[in-house]
Amino acid sequence: MNRLEDYPVTGALNALCKDIQKLDTESEPGKRAIRLSQYKNMISGFSFSNKQVLESVLRVPIETTLDRVTGEATIEIPEVNTDLYLYNFRNLPYYRMVANLSGVCDQLIPDGKDSYEAPYNGYCDRQLGSYESEWMPAFGVQPARSIHLQYPLADNPIPDEVTLLLSLGIEFGKVGVANIPCGVKYAGTGKIVKVG
Repeated sequence: MNRLEDYPVTGALNALCKDIQKLDTESEPGKRAIRLSQYKNMISGFSFSNKQVLESVLRVPIETTLDRVTGEATIEIPEVNTDLYLYNFRNLPYYRMVANLSGVCDQLIPDGKDSYEAPYNGYCDRQLGSYESEWMPAFGVQPARSIHLQYPLADNPIPDEVTLLLSLGIEFGKVGVANIPCGVKYAGTGKIVKVG
């Protein structure tokens, strides 16, 4: 989802993790854990764009589900009349939808160690956990679509220390080499739409 960023997202995420780290009052300073799994609500709705909000660009009701037991997520996007429900803020001829389902593990400093370790590494299956639609014209009526994503269940059930993040974004594009559409930098937006 980093191609949708229009500001230093890594710095914002680091600041968020620092706030979560401060909530660990049981560990001594320098050894405090970052337990995202206990404070999931703090990252829900996190935006990859400071200039555009997903709901103001794609103005249709989007339904999402996330199931930790099966590791599955769905995103339902209704039909889009682009004249009414798509804010094409850069007036580009194409757009596409992108989505991602991945896991992030709590960061802990084990006894006797001096650096963070993740007991379970967060990862995403590049085929089943990521989605890119075809490029669609940014005019006319685009049909409804259903996006299905699968988190790779290497550990089943998914450990409590792993937080699942479902992200959705929209990327605008222009005609590129050989008349193939390509994305335009800073012409998109996205957010974490569900956390589980």
